[in-house]
Amino acid sequence: MTLRPTAVGLAERLFAAALVAVPEPLRGLYRGEMQADFGALIRETAEAGDAVWWATARAVADVLRMGMTERARRGPFTRWMTRWDGIREGMMDWFREFRTAGRSLMRRPGFALIAVITLALGIGANVAIFTVVDSVLLRPLPFPDSHELVEIRHHAPAIGLDELNNSEGTLVFYREQADFLEGFAAWDAARYNLAGQQEPVRVFAVRMTPDLLDVLRVRPALGRPFTADDGLEGAPQVAILSHAFWSAQFGSDPEVVGRTIRLDDMATEVVGVMPPEFRFPRDDTDVFLPLPVGPEPDFGSFGMAGIGRLGPGISLETAQQRVTDLQNRIPEAYPAIAAEQLEGWGWSGSVRTLKVSTVGDSRTTSLVVLGPV
Repeated sequence: MTLRPTAVGLAERLFAAALVAVPEPLRGLYRGEMQADFGALIRETAEAGDAVWWATARAVADVLRMGMTERARRGPFTRWMTRWDGIREGMMDWFREFRTAGRSLMRRPGFALIAVITLALGIGANVAIFTVVDSVLLRPLPFPDSHELVEIRHHAPAIGLDELNNSEGTLVFYREQADFLEGFAAWDAARYNLAGQQEPVRVFAVRMTPDLLDVLRVRPALGRPFTADDGLEGAPQVAILSHAFWSAQFGSDPEVVGRTIRLDDMATEVVGVMPPEFRFPRDDTDVFLPLPVGPEPDFGSFGMAGIGRLGPGISLETAQQRVTDLQNRIPEAYPAIAAEQLEGWGWSGSVRTLKVSTVGDSRTTSLVVLGPV
């Protein structure tokens, strides 16, 4: 084979430079012999078609190790040299294993491609699953002191109603009776058509009692929150926009506050815009509207979700016991509902954290998916 003089010459110069690490008088005694031996080695390597630079790297590393070991014997670096020697050997072992694996894969490119694709898919799946589990199970809800937020539900299994939310009647009942809560609010959902755009836009709206934002401890980024007057029956219709909806439909125009829009042909004044991190109860909520509660609330019609905030020092277990006790007072507040009737329904109330209520069935699904990972 034709020698590669440029590579060989550069290798010899690199080896000569590395000899500087060898202290005198050792370098003076053995420089010529070591350079001659290296020159012969590197030429044999080139003629055999092997990697010149690999042989050079090993030889230079050996010279540097020898030189540093000799210098360490004359100075305070013996322990450092011992550690370096172990590190070097470990690196060399790793490199040899890597080179062997690389050669094996190159001999079987089809297998190598499948292995790389499998690894990529596995790593991608792991990242995706952990991201979902982190956002769903591990991170707290994006509200101040979100661990204090709870949801109250009801159950009447004897008449086939295993899960019931709240009605106007239970909303007023808990506001008056549940002194272990700092506040209790409610919301439901509806869909409207937004007119006045180039084409009508279907929007997802959340109707909330005006105190819900106080219970959640959030405020609009622009404008004002709802007031108690906004929740009165017959009050002028007002709305607060979600940040995403404000950006998409109104170009993030701050002058939108005070503007009148039409929802299902109903004139609605925009009084505020929520901050971007407020996504309640889901990411695609567009508009928030006041939810009026009549002067004579009905105990039935359980179509509203009820959210409360635990008072200072109140645990979830204490709240559950208090809610259970309160169910016995319902006939006092609503004489049309007899205690025997509630007993016949198998009536009960339960308290769960808003986090658990929001995650719902996805908690079990997420843990099942995470298990094999």
